[in-house]
Amino acid sequence: MEVPASLRLGHFWQIRDLFVLSHQRRLGIGRALLDSLRTAAIAAGALRLVLQTENDNEPALLLYAESGYTLVEGYRSLTLPLSPDSRRGS
Repeated sequence: MEVPASLRLGHFWQIRDLFVLSHQRRLGIGRALLDSLRTAAIAAGALRLVLQTENDNEPALLLYAESGYTLVEGYRSLTLPLSPDSRRGS
């Protein structure tokens, strides 16, 4: 998703759902997807790529770190469920 980067007068890309089917994992597909996204983001003039994953998703965190991504310290993501269905699961 393309997101405005107001202070830099540009935009960045946010990746929230990067998923590889379990039987296709460890074949380099995730890394290829990351490389493809990086190339497309650069071509589109994005200032940066931002990835989001769960704290306990160690395989993804390792892949992202190996691909040059760094953890953003001092930042928290908050959510406010707006539909009755999404409030039940929280």
